[in-house]
Amino acid sequence: MKRIIAIACLLSALHAKSQGTNMEFEKFDISPGAYAFLHADIDIIPGQDRYVVSAQQSFPFYEVDGKNHELVGVHDVGNWYAGSRLSVSSQGKYVLLQQLYYIDFLPNKDREVQFQVLDLETGSSVLKISAAHDAEFHPNEKELIVLEGDDVYSYPLSGAGKKRLFPVPAATNCLAISPDGKQIAISHYPEDDFLNDFVTKKKQKKNFKLYKKYRQCVSVYSTDNFEKLYTVDDMFDIPYVLQYGPRGEYLICYSVPHTKVVAKTGMQGTNYISKIDASNGHSLPNVGFVSNSIYEPDIEFSHNKDYIGLVTINTRFPEVWVCNFNNGKIVARFELAQRLFEGMKKGEFPADAGRVGIAFSPDDEHMYITNGSLIYKWKIPY
Repeated sequence: MKRIIAIACLLSALHAKSQGTNMEFEKFDISPGAYAFLHADIDIIPGQDRYVVSAQQSFPFYEVDGKNHELVGVHDVGNWYAGSRLSVSSQGKYVLLQQLYYIDFLPNKDREVQFQVLDLETGSSVLKISAAHDAEFHPNEKELIVLEGDDVYSYPLSGAGKKRLFPVPAATNCLAISPDGKQIAISHYPEDDFLNDFVTKKKQKKNFKLYKKYRQCVSVYSTDNFEKLYTVDDMFDIPYVLQYGPRGEYLICYSVPHTKVVAKTGMQGTNYISKIDASNGHSLPNVGFVSNSIYEPDIEFSHNKDYIGLVTINTRFPEVWVCNFNNGKIVARFELAQRLFEGMKKGEFPADAGRVGIAFSPDDEHMYITNGSLIYKWKIPY
């Protein structure tokens, strides 16, 4: 199966190279003082041509008007020097900030970071979580669903206190909620019964211990009774991003190989973004995506629900790819390496190796890309 995926990814990469890198774009700086801070991420406020932007080496995050690219709001957040990943709730009332690090010193260990929720209208902090694996707004915009340790919790955004929903034994990094709020997907270490069946089907019984130690699973639960619906039929490297597609029919999983596996095999490899049928848990090996971003990549869906944007690395410099979500083909590329030294003004700074955020414009014609002290507005050449 991995061989099939590798071939598919290679074909996609070759297809990407054949794409024209049509670079119709403009760049601008939103800092209160010229080039005052480095960006970490950007996200659109639903239903508006307005964006939230987080900063590195600085505490505020900003609201930006997409028409004139001017600041319309500044909010104070936690003391996070590497910035934060941003996610806006379904109706645009709240923004979730996930703490980022410059370097993950323990990439093989389960991630635990800080989260904070702010009310975008008032700028006030609604909720702070000191340590959790993952968190995501419920589509009803009334609660935050949080994976802490081996349990899933609901945190009401009214501030009423958290409620334990259900346990997930040996849970790891990732949580995702379907757009209709009926499913919750969680990453976890494999159970022995599942693993026995898996290695038997794969004729890999001798590698049982290796799979148990270095691979993980994804299971999906019903929000009606919190019973497990299924465990996805494939196993994954260490999951770092788990997300439902905008229509809810597919689930994507971005995973990174365990460093000991990389050291033993000598293969740096490619980090896959697997695509899973959310109705039955069948993985789709012939349609997937790749990202070699040093950091976990920003992944965003277009508003028309047909395209997926992601951040990757080409040799040394970040790139942004726009792919057809249905067939996996890369339809457009933005090479930040070409932009770094074209007319760069004094005081401007590029991004470090991969800390780039992306957001589709409301009409999907453009993509906003954070890169160091600048933001690019790229006209996507579909």
